[in-house]
Amino acid sequence: MLDAVSHRQFYRRLPKSAQVLKTIHRPGSQRLFELYRYHSVGFSTDNNTKAAYLGEIYPTRPNPLPIWAYYRDRGYITARIETGCEDWAKEYTGKSFDSVDYSVGNRSLDYELSSPFCMPEFYPNVGNAFGNFKGPYAMAARCLYGRYVHDWAVDYLYQLRSEFRENRAKQLASQKDPRPYMITTTFLEGHEGTGEVLRTLDDSLATFLENMRDSGELNDTVLIVAADHGLHMGLNFAFLQNG
Repeated sequence: MLDAVSHRQFYRRLPKSAQVLKTIHRPGSQRLFELYRYHSVGFSTDNNTKAAYLGEIYPTRPNPLPIWAYYRDRGYITARIETGCEDWAKEYTGKSFDSVDYSVGNRSLDYELSSPFCMPEFYPNVGNAFGNFKGPYAMAARCLYGRYVHDWAVDYLYQLRSEFRENRAKQLASQKDPRPYMITTTFLEGHEGTGEVLRTLDDSLATFLENMRDSGELNDTVLIVAADHGLHMGLNFAFLQNG
């Protein structure tokens, strides 16, 4: 999930990644579909992420579960990477469950990475955590211990995929049904007013997409690159209905 990135902005700020995506389409083994705004139900985070992760904007079901719980109940290994300090699932669904059951029970994720992005070196624990010059929505490059924040997330993605694929190969060799997996990752580089921080993500994302393509993993894996909404910061927020 690319936070606050419109379709046009993706092509403008992530040209390497856009070019790699075009090469993924290989009839007979890998297919590429490009969708536009037909699925959008709002111009900000809440409505779109509720629709994507819960299946409805205004929950009518008791104890609504996020989509990764749906997959986990059906045998998938589930993982979530959140490059900000906000816990989306806890915010929107945690109140429906006992805290112990929610965090360690059958509905939890198998793997999760978020706590490093709550460190004060990146996410200030005093003052404004969402300032223009420091924090997850800063208009400056977002770094943690000498590396872009998103690179820590991408590294974890590589580790997860490597472990899952290795286990899959072992299960197939022993004639066991391999467990499929579902990973969701959120990148916040698009969420700032200038639209320039997003450029810092391009090299890492393009390399990741190339790795997915060349490894053959896309022969049996669905990869979705999506945004919760377009750029609604800065001048877009001030003068346009949405980004």
